[in-house]
Amino acid sequence: MYYKPAKKQVNIDAINGKVYPKMTVDMVAPIVEDVEEIFEKDIIGGEIVERLLYVEPLTGEKVAKQENINFYKKQRRIALHGCGVINPEDINEAMGDGAFKGLKRALDYDGFDAAGLNVVAGFDDLGNRISDGGKNIYSIDYLGQFCQDKQIQVGIITGPTEYAQTFCDRLITCGIKAIWNFVPIHLDVPENVIIQNENLSVSLMTLLMKLEK
Repeated sequence: MYYKPAKKQVNIDAINGKVYPKMTVDMVAPIVEDVEEIFEKDIIGGEIVERLLYVEPLTGEKVAKQENINFYKKQRRIALHGCGVINPEDINEAMGDGAFKGLKRALDYDGFDAAGLNVVAGFDDLGNRISDGGKNIYSIDYLGQFCQDKQIQVGIITGPTEYAQTFCDRLITCGIKAIWNFVPIHLDVPENVIIQNENLSVSLMTLLMKLEK
């Protein structure tokens, strides 16, 4: 793990459960000027650049791997667990590590078929198609052609609120006539487009109110 001390300092309140109210450590600064040395010695030659290794503030020990740093030892990565392990340019590696399993389960939910709703595919900003034995997940760039070929009438919106309206507009442009919205935000649609909003927080509040009665 390569670091380089900066001139600024930041207070550390606790390390491994012990409080150090007056303790300070150097902040990490960019090491752009050291990239060439790291590339030649470490990436090509397999040799660790000792002078740039992280130094434990309490022991003075140099640490080569992040998981061996005291601050990180008891932590478990969730959102960033694949950093340094999965190739960010190969979606198949992410799939092999369990990515998109939640979305796949949602698309393959048996209850949709029981209600007469056929969820044919999912779309995301991926760049290529993902298939894992069930419904396919396609790049958003393929949405228009897919809707036209399959004569899709209903679109389901989930995901970040900041992109919901943009995706909604894109669905409408693709000829979608009805939208099932799971994003907690008001979406503007033309009068000829039907929209059904699902707000999970409202459902939870209703449940709690019934529980109190």
